[in-house]
This record gives sequence, C-alpha cells and structure tokens, in this order.
Amino acid sequence: MKKIIFLIVSVLTIFFLSGCVQIEVNQKIKRTSMIDLSIMFKAKSPEILNVVKQNIQISPKIKAKFSQQETSASVTYKFRNFDPYKDELFDDKANLTPGIQSPLMNIESYQFKKEFKFPYYVLTYSINMNNVNGNNGGDLVTGGLRAGYTIRVFGKIIETNGSRIDKHTVKFDIGLYDKKIYYVKFKDFFLITWFCVLFRLG
Repeated sequence: MKKIIFLIVSVLTIFFLSGCVQIEVNQKIKRTSMIDLSIMFKAKSPEILNVVKQNIQISPKIKAKFSQQETSASVTYKFRNFDPYKDELFDDKANLTPGIQSPLMNIESYQFKKEFKFPYYVLTYSINMNNVNGNNGGDLVTGGLRAGYTIRVFGKIIETNGSRIDKHTVKFDIGLYDKKIYYVKFKDFFLITWFCVLFRLG
C-alpha cells in the first residue's frame, strides 16, 4: 500500500503536467482486513498510455491476485483480496522516476484504528499526507498533482472529511503533496464482524 501514491507521482511526473493523465483509485476494505484495489490511468494519447504501462511492473508474487483491463483511452490495474501488510503489488525493479518523495512511501501514513463501543466496532481509516519528512508541498509541477481516491468500507460511515457517496463509500480528491489527514470513520455491528472474521467472509 505504501507505494500506491508513489507510483502515481512517478508516472505523472514523467509528463510534467497533471492534465496529461487522470488517475482514479478505488479501494474496498473488507472485514477480514483484506483489500480489493483498482488503479485506473486515463489519457487521450495512446502514446502516453504506452509510457504508463512501460513504467509499471507488477510484482510476480501478486500475479494470482492481479488482472489488467485496457481500452483505447485507459489502463486499469486490479488487485483482489490481498493483504496490505504482506503483499507487494509493484516490482521494486519497476522503471519509476527516482528520487520523488511521497507521503505514502511510509507505511505509517496508512492508519487503521479500531475500538469497541457496544454493540459496535468503531473504525477509523486515515491517510496521513503529513507523515513524511520533506513533504514541503512539492515544486510547481508535482505540487499540483491530484488523484481521485474512492474508499468503500464494510460498515456504516459516521464521519469523514471526504465527499460521502453513500453510507458505505467516500471519495477524496487527494493532492499528492497535501499537508492533510484524510479520514473516514465507520461502525460495524460486533456480531457481524466476528462472524465474517471467523469464516473469512468479506
């Protein structure tokens, strides 16, 4: 998980202008702590999409959980039911632009807190864009890079600083050098949580 925004920054920096490529990230958080994730790159130019594909290499260890979809104007990388703490999505040898800091290069930038308030578990999932040394807002180019980041949770959302789509889904417009914590807080009835974790259900 810590490489997702780093990968986005790296690809966009190749083109110097954020308008060349649009990014949409969709993430589903499951009760089992597993994640479904899709990252879509959209561009009007087939040449730009080819450069994107050349600069992204998927880790061989995740191939069984990976699929790729392409259209004339987009390429989407999908990862299903992976462990965000153990599975590596992208190959370390990928030809990404070097030397670019990103808040999510640090795994501590992803924070997941869980507390029990009968009869619910109350969970807070946050993305801390401050949590990297040297996050000074980027330069004139990278400082303007943004990505749509949609998160679907398994419980009912009770608080967020994003745009709530429905009772389970929120969308953030994340600036890749924002000094901000994006978060969503939600609750889940404890018996449902126990049952799904016990039987490994989503």
